[in-house]
This record gives sequence, structure tokens and C-alpha cells, in this order.
Amino acid sequence: GSKRALGDRRWDRPPPRALPVSSQAKPVLADRYQRHGLAGPVVIKRVRSPASSARRHRLVEEVQLAYRLHHPTIAQAHYFKIHRGKPYIIMEYVDGPSLETVLDLMAIRGKPVSLAFALHVAAELADALHHAHSLKDEQGRSLGLIHRDVSPATCAWLARAR
Repeated sequence: GSKRALGDRRWDRPPPRALPVSSQAKPVLADRYQRHGLAGPVVIKRVRSPASSARRHRLVEEVQLAYRLHHPTIAQAHYFKIHRGKPYIIMEYVDGPSLETVLDLMAIRGKPVSLAFALHVAAELADALHHAHSLKDEQGRSLGLIHRDVSPATCAWLARAR
């Protein structure tokens, strides 16, 4: 495939695939190559450019906080870069449809969501949100994070168990 440079990292873009799309970004699937690091699939999201200086600062702060989140059910943020004046976030690729797609397919098939499935999803989301909300700074003080965009469209469902 064609090689593209984003900062000091190289990305090899395969043919387009359907990916969960959040309201904030347009994702592109890529393979990550690093001289001294792990290779593998990632998602490059071009984030809307904030209109004001205060919002740009907030975006950088949010990405820095997201980078600190390490949890099995939270996609890992790997890198943030301003490239040609546009902000990009490189994140872990989650191989699966959005929860919205799963729920839509169940509705189209006329199958209600089982209680076990609903409880499993609720427990996984609650655990991830608790992890984010409990994050502390270097001095042990709570950062008080609150996720402002939890919805079926922003939750990807793994195609295989971790």
C-alpha cells in the first residue's frame, strides 16, 4: 500500500473498512510501524479543529488524560499530532462493530436484547467509566473525569474476546 508519514511515524493504509464512527472524528484504519515499538492495526482519527484557543487547550488536555487510561475495555490512545494544521489522534483499533450496529441488527431481526446481554454491556461500561472516574494524578488526587459522549455509537463491540 501507499506509505504516509504522520510526524515521525509511518502508516500503511489498507483498503477502507467500515469502522465505528464517533461524532468527533472520521477514522482511518492503518498499520502502525515503529522502530522501537509494537506494530499492529490502529485507527487514525482526524478530530475537528477547535474554534478557540481555550477549546484547543481543552482538546490537548482531554487527549493527555485519555492517554493515561489503561483498561481492558477502553481503547488506548497512542499518539496525538497536529499535522498540516489539523489535529489527529492515533488509537487502538477495536475489531468489531459499534454497539449501535449490534442493537440495530437485533431490532431488524425482531430479537429483543436478552437480559444477560444488557447486564453484561452495562457492567462492562460501568467498569470502564468507574476506571476513568477513579483516575488520579501523580500526587494521588482524583482527576474527577466524566465521559461526556457515552452512547451506543461510540462503544465498539469486540468481535473476539480479549
